[in-house]
Amino acid sequence: MGELSVGDIVEVVSLQGRPADTATWLLGCTGRVTWVAPRGPLVQVTIDAPPSAAGHTVALHRNGLAVRKQADVSPPRVSPQIGDPITVLSVRYSSTDIHRYEDDLVGQHGRVVQPMRGGTHALVELATEIKISGGGYTRRWVLHVDDLDVRDTASSSVPAMAPFDVLDGCGYGSGITGKDTDPQVHAIPLPATHPIAIAACQARTTPVLVGSWCIPWSALMSRACAACIAVLTDLQEGAATHRAGIDAPPQAPLEQ
Repeated sequence: MGELSVGDIVEVVSLQGRPADTATWLLGCTGRVTWVAPRGPLVQVTIDAPPSAAGHTVALHRNGLAVRKQADVSPPRVSPQIGDPITVLSVRYSSTDIHRYEDDLVGQHGRVVQPMRGGTHALVELATEIKISGGGYTRRWVLHVDDLDVRDTASSSVPAMAPFDVLDGCGYGSGITGKDTDPQVHAIPLPATHPIAIAACQARTTPVLVGSWCIPWSALMSRACAACIAVLTDLQEGAATHRAGIDAPPQAPLEQ
């Protein structure tokens, strides 16, 4: 099949890459592509139909999808950088999962934590927590840059990002979805102080707690979410590139 783009309408025609006899309810569902892995076969799809499955966001192999309508792809208005101040103008171009929070998000201020998905999206941290469906709260959202007013920030004022390892000790806790059907363990931001947490892949999860302590997440866990691994890998590589640019010694002038 051809290249997939964010916004494409697709139908799930096979479950390639998933264990046999799991999530068969996905077959025949249609939805919108909300993220395409820059490397590898993973695609994130938010299901639109049938209504009984609408709103579910799943990571699927691109070979299991048939394109029903291609998106009108336009270049992003601006390329965000780490630390840039932002204002949320709309949620029109962001994941359909986020549209229900339009009234809460529009007008919010925050900063870019990390550019994502080739610069078309940004992980942003808002100044105010927003209550999400299920009773949880979050400050961090992945939004399309065309939904943001991004203002440039001088690199000298960009806060340094602490390094992390996506495989282990990356500073995320564990959240679970699909306990009774197709359980997956997702990476959620800490501290996990609310009963519902938004994972790196934007799934709504239940934190895995022992008392008040959230079990640390690792990509090496059994049933670790593939979409979370891909998102955090992008974050890790972006942070490393950013730090290398800041820490690089000045170039010596060329001798005449």
